[in-house]
Amino acid sequence: MQPSERIHVAPLGFEHDRVVEAAKQLKADCVILLEWGQSERPDFFEDVYTDLEAAGIEHDTRSCNIFKMYDVVRVTASIARQHPDDDVYVNISTGSKISAIGGMIACMVSDAIPYYVEPEHYGNSDSSSIEPVSYGVKDIQELPAYPIDGPEEQHIYVLEYIYRHGPVSKIDLIRFGQGEGEEIPSGSPPDGLPFITDFQADSKKGRYNLLENHILKPLREKGFVEFRKVGRRTDIDLTDDGENTLSAFRHLIES
Repeated sequence: MQPSERIHVAPLGFEHDRVVEAAKQLKADCVILLEWGQSERPDFFEDVYTDLEAAGIEHDTRSCNIFKMYDVVRVTASIARQHPDDDVYVNISTGSKISAIGGMIACMVSDAIPYYVEPEHYGNSDSSSIEPVSYGVKDIQELPAYPIDGPEEQHIYVLEYIYRHGPVSKIDLIRFGQGEGEEIPSGSPPDGLPFITDFQADSKKGRYNLLENHILKPLREKGFVEFRKVGRRTDIDLTDDGENTLSAFRHLIES
């Protein structure tokens, strides 16, 4: 059995010391940098990679829009899930304010540990500066991440199904819940979803009630789905919040 490693996740914004020096002080084995490649890269980015290597710390990069909360949640939570036997730490002080929020949420829905790095002093506050915005490490604080429940796995399956085939009808969702719907690329449960398989419903009305109580009602209350009347039929589609939630938690159903 291999010993666990210390995996650090750090959004790569306009920071150097808060990434490199913090990783050195906390004895990180590997730093995974969340890098948003849609803007010109400051020269000191290369120094981050070089200095991590010089300290004997492995590094990797993941593409992530650090200015979109749901993208940060998605990537960070996925990394935590990919390292179930390691200690995963999330540096919430090196990116944007939005990435800090996304990193905290990712820690709350996983076993990752957030920490904040206080610099010794700040430099140029101009966001267009090609220099780091802070220097040195004065203190590192591990932060509490009170656990919260993410979406139910079967809810993510349903959101994914609607995303790929929507708008859909209630009977479409019932068939999908029974394992009869079109298979989604990320893999659908071959034996159906719990809202159908864990209960006995011999009638059409009973299956509709299970769908309403276990799937549609909670998704509607959270604002993830919307309903549209088309004649006598009711179409179900995702809202923007539903799409964002699916993006953040799709990793729960990906093989």
